[in-house]
Amino acid sequence: MFLAAVAVAAQEPADAIADEITVFESRVTVDLGDVEARQLRRMRPQDLTILENGVPRRVTSLQRLRTAGDWRIVVYFDAPLSRSRTMRLAGQQLGQYAETLTTIGLVEVVVADPKPRTIFGPEQNERLLERVLAEVEADELATDLLRSNRQVFKDLGAALPNNDSRRQHHLHEEEDLVRGRVDHLLRLTSDGCDDRPCLLVLVSDGFSDRPASYFLGADRLDPSARRESATLAASRELEQAFSAYEWVTLALPIREGQLDVGVSGPRTTDFDRFIDATGGVQLLPKASDKSFDLGLEALEVSAMPHLQPLRKAAQSSLGGVVRVVSQMEAALQRLDELWRVSYLTNRPLDGALTEVRARHQSSGNLFPTPAWVRSSTPEVIANLRLRELLDGGESGGQLELTAALRRGQGDSSRLRVSADWAEAGELVKDRAVRISMGYLDASGEPWLAHSVIKVAKQSQTKEWSHELSLRLPSDVHGLAVAVEGLVARLWGSTMVAR
Repeated sequence: MFLAAVAVAAQEPADAIADEITVFESRVTVDLGDVEARQLRRMRPQDLTILENGVPRRVTSLQRLRTAGDWRIVVYFDAPLSRSRTMRLAGQQLGQYAETLTTIGLVEVVVADPKPRTIFGPEQNERLLERVLAEVEADELATDLLRSNRQVFKDLGAALPNNDSRRQHHLHEEEDLVRGRVDHLLRLTSDGCDDRPCLLVLVSDGFSDRPASYFLGADRLDPSARRESATLAASRELEQAFSAYEWVTLALPIREGQLDVGVSGPRTTDFDRFIDATGGVQLLPKASDKSFDLGLEALEVSAMPHLQPLRKAAQSSLGGVVRVVSQMEAALQRLDELWRVSYLTNRPLDGALTEVRARHQSSGNLFPTPAWVRSSTPEVIANLRLRELLDGGESGGQLELTAALRRGQGDSSRLRVSADWAEAGELVKDRAVRISMGYLDASGEPWLAHSVIKVAKQSQTKEWSHELSLRLPSDVHGLAVAVEGLVARLWGSTMVAR
């Protein structure tokens, strides 16, 4: 994903939006498992401070997230990124925890093969859940397309020239596959949790967020080949969505006893073989890290490249990676150590993600939290809506949106967008509106941009329009446009022909 530079006309800067934002109550989940039981019973709201981008916020209440039927639980089998043995073992082992899961909350089982479909729930029928999980047709469903693509590439032989177009072809195949898998998860998690805590159990063997090092050979060191990987961008979006939409995520690239290093192409040196097998040690766990285990499995999760996106996404949401069966019980028990903390904030409702931390007032100790909280719909979801339009999808949202594009001289254009809030039964809010735009460049890559503007005082009207200037390459024939009121969170999207 790339961000295009957009010149916006006749608007106030986004910073001005903060001037009219009032104080409101927000919330974040905090892991207080390291606090002794006696201290926990005595803990009061004033004993904690929430830090938003380093700014202290006053805590108003603490509530323990009891694992007693209130949770929304989704068990998600991502078949195109899973081996049959991973899906089979995960189904068998999760079936043994059917009683625990149905006690925690309503359980839904989703199989994505490739599109997600629900095969169970949401309900709390323990015996039926156990049977459904045990009977997941792993041999028929699991396709492990990523591994298959790499195997085809490997079979081409070690002598493939560095500038051979087939290298780029297989790289783009993997990037497109991962992009599609991540987009399905973004749609699921952006559905939100409302007032319920949410748990995502993600069965997947993962993916590499830097696949160019595998496919491009010696060219991987060429500066021209160092563009940001599309899979790295997708990995970041998973982290942001799981955290911002409050999905505690347990990733299950589950195995038995044998280590799995994936497909490794032939290399000329022992060092190259080591990099292919491990990706190098990117982040080793420390003794102080909160982890299910600091043995071989934790080192494996920290080192193997295809597990890094799962590890980072799970950790950003107060979850973790369950690599072996023995870790499952501890992972579920940790849910009982989570607390919902409410606090006062005046952060602007502009869709930006805010880094969040929880600090003990007297000791200064920091407690684990999700990486971010959201003020409204984050850009990662606006990007998803644009990609859907660019892929030929239909217009969506609650707003009736119209857009017109007028060409100027050279590559300059004027875009006018209008939204009718009347159809949604709302007035235009005197706050922020985000205009999102995207197009496909000559190489087929999406260029995406966002502009947050302050709506003029029109509190009694149900219609809104805005005009802005932008530069579009001459070979762009269509522009995807989405508009969202970031207070009411009403949105609409449409495709504009040039």
